[in-house]
Amino acid sequence: MYFTADGVEFISRGQWDTYSVPEWLLLEFGPDKIFLFLSLIFALCFASSATSKPGVINSCLTFKSVHLPDNFLLAMPFLCSTTFTLFLLIHSVEEMLGVPVGGVEFDNMFEGLFNSSFSAVVEEVIFRLFPVLLPVAVYLIMHSEGTTRIGILGLRDIMLALFKPTIFKKRLGIRWNSDLRRLEASLVFVSSIIFALAHPASGLWGPGKFLTALIAGLVLGFSALRFGFESSILIHWFYNAYWPSLAIASLYSLILASFYQMVFHLTLLLGGIFLVSGIHLLLHTKKWEVFTAWFRS
Repeated sequence: MYFTADGVEFISRGQWDTYSVPEWLLLEFGPDKIFLFLSLIFALCFASSATSKPGVINSCLTFKSVHLPDNFLLAMPFLCSTTFTLFLLIHSVEEMLGVPVGGVEFDNMFEGLFNSSFSAVVEEVIFRLFPVLLPVAVYLIMHSEGTTRIGILGLRDIMLALFKPTIFKKRLGIRWNSDLRRLEASLVFVSSIIFALAHPASGLWGPGKFLTALIAGLVLGFSALRFGFESSILIHWFYNAYWPSLAIASLYSLILASFYQMVFHLTLLLGGIFLVSGIHLLLHTKKWEVFTAWFRS
């Protein structure tokens, strides 16, 4: 992406006016180094998901139809394509009803990719890491079996409690009790409300963005708790970096343009199938049993 016409033009400006990246950060490091750092973060998140236990193969072997797979890389297509299709449907209905969704448009497509990639990481830190994962980590550490002080636990345990709470719970034998369930649900709901309100409040999005941002916040929050912090970053990457990258690539080759269209329609198709299947399961299962089963550790 650096060497596209848009990439070269944006990086060579010398002065940048971006909506998401602080000016001092751009002047100190430059957009090229920042974008490389963001790309490394996304790569590390993929690597972390791929190497997390249970592995991809074991998750396939132990997969149950009602539950999400234990490995996030297997659950990611379901979560991303389903929400992608759902959000397009919601936005289409809102636009038909005259409720503006809004959005940010850039003349330079690399500038859009750069800003949205930065937002994906920063927003997960602001809306998922600190308000959701950190309080849950404190709870888990203080309620660990046989431990009442943080000092008893090693640094690795503390990092697991913060970034991969499900693995921490299994390692220390902490059950998903009613108190923990209420705490997690409350934190995710409150952070999702704030996340949703922040979009139209920024002035970059219309009021129609609130509903889909709320749903996205819920999915991102529960995914972070179920699979780890890297999963919420990767879902955000799917929306903020994956599609803009494909759009930029499609401008330079007819083959890539055809590939982009194929991926777009295949994602819509899979999302529609998953969405209908999920609604069918929800209607034929007691209350929220399906929902809790999906995210239960």
